[in-house]
Amino acid sequence: MLLSVNNLCVNFVSAEGDVSAVQNLNFDLAQGQTLGVVGESGSGKSQTMLAMLGLLADSGRATGSAVFEGQELIGANQACLQQLRGNRISLIFQDPMTSLNPYLSIGRQMAEVLEWHRELSGRAAQLECLRMLEAVKMPEPARRLKQYPHELSGGQRQRVMIAMALLCEPALLIADEPTTALDVTVQAEILKLLRDIQQQFGTSIIFITHDLAVAAELCDQLLVMRNGKVVEQGQTATLFAQPQQTYTRALIDCIPNMQHRVERLATVEDYETGTKPVALARPAVGERLLSVEQLCVDYRLANGRLFRAVSDVSFELRQGETLGVVGESGSGKSSVARALLGLNPITAGAIHWAGQSLAELRASGWRALRQQVQVVFQDPLASLNPRQTVGDSVAEPLLVFRPELSRRQRLVEAATWFERVGLDAAMLDRYPHEFSGGQCQRIGIARALILQPQLLICDEAVSALDVSVQAQVLNLLQDLQAQYGLSLLFIAHDLAVVKHISDRVLVMNNGQVVEQAEAGVIYTKAQHPYTQQLINAVPTMPAA
Repeated sequence: MLLSVNNLCVNFVSAEGDVSAVQNLNFDLAQGQTLGVVGESGSGKSQTMLAMLGLLADSGRATGSAVFEGQELIGANQACLQQLRGNRISLIFQDPMTSLNPYLSIGRQMAEVLEWHRELSGRAAQLECLRMLEAVKMPEPARRLKQYPHELSGGQRQRVMIAMALLCEPALLIADEPTTALDVTVQAEILKLLRDIQQQFGTSIIFITHDLAVAAELCDQLLVMRNGKVVEQGQTATLFAQPQQTYTRALIDCIPNMQHRVERLATVEDYETGTKPVALARPAVGERLLSVEQLCVDYRLANGRLFRAVSDVSFELRQGETLGVVGESGSGKSSVARALLGLNPITAGAIHWAGQSLAELRASGWRALRQQVQVVFQDPLASLNPRQTVGDSVAEPLLVFRPELSRRQRLVEAATWFERVGLDAAMLDRYPHEFSGGQCQRIGIARALILQPQLLICDEAVSALDVSVQAQVLNLLQDLQAQYGLSLLFIAHDLAVVKHISDRVLVMNNGQVVEQAEAGVIYTKAQHPYTQQLINAVPTMPAA
């Protein structure tokens, strides 16, 4: 057995007393196997791995046992652990941009691993780095060695992290949410790369994720965690076919399914309360609200040249309708949204709102439009002022559009919308850092809806959320649409999510629309090769 963990516990000392992050964890991992550790944020997944590697925060304490290749890791001295880390055990973090040093070239950063563990330097180290970049199928590997992290795409940076982790051919590779922030096609490439690496080097992998569909693509065994405890564990195929625990069944059903569409996703709360998900009636599709004709958007580069981000994009959106916009990063999705909001200048083409051309709007016209068109961004915490209470943040739009209201009246209105998005109005005087990611996204939705707009633009609004929280937010958006007749422009790179919520889907690639059709049609009869590529890249859930 390569790794054997017994009764592992992790506690943190705080002003309020000890906080238990992991409780009595047990599992075994054999050579060449892949173990998936699945659970929501805060379930203890990452703290388990940090405890084994001696990387807990100063306030953290680990007890129990974790024996790796016959050596006890818990309580081992730092000199011993430093010899293991990056050598026999390597770790890939979720965000490669924050894990790579922005001041060092890729080649220099990779060479540090070889200098420390294998005493290689100079040309010998660079040749070894080049060999490993080739092994992870990095395009133009020799050129990448001379580049810096900001010059690479997200998928390329993740390949660098994987190559760096494999330089010493470790026996164990720990991948902590390595695909969460990636496009679906890049995610598929990384998953295939990890499978190929495992076959080539015989590496064992611990794959940490909150997405069971992703874990199903890669893992032999699954370990489901919640609140620091193991809820269920077993072979992947068996766990999907016959989940024994309510929480596991809930995580499976939280994920939108490409094979069949449900009107409303089941959530963990539904399972725990025995509630059967009931979808509200969708609003009838009304008159044309938005018309975009041959839209072009250019950006001026540092060298003075123009870069065309959006080229000849045309579509319509009707009242009460949801239009899904899908495509990889850089496809032009957000540039279209920013043009609709007047945040990007339009190079060519036309945008009509309720029959009026946006090009003809004066300042007062744009002000009125922004009352009717609101946006929910991808990162909810970054969208809220950290120095402002969430109550004041939600009520702030009323300062501009309803100046006759007193602060008390604005907060009463904010409290109403807080409750409509499923939050307790008693929390209005708290600050953003006191809320979870899902709660912050609900706060962002409340802020966007307090003006009662006709169109809500959701720009990757659920891509950073746990699958269970994602299901809650998707259900919330559909409920609000049913209640208020909202139109939704839903931008995402996750085709399963887009299929679940959309009436029609528009597919973008390199700034152009390559295909658009009814959601039910585009997923079964995709015409364009790029659309087919996106659909084929979506992780598939094993049949129950």
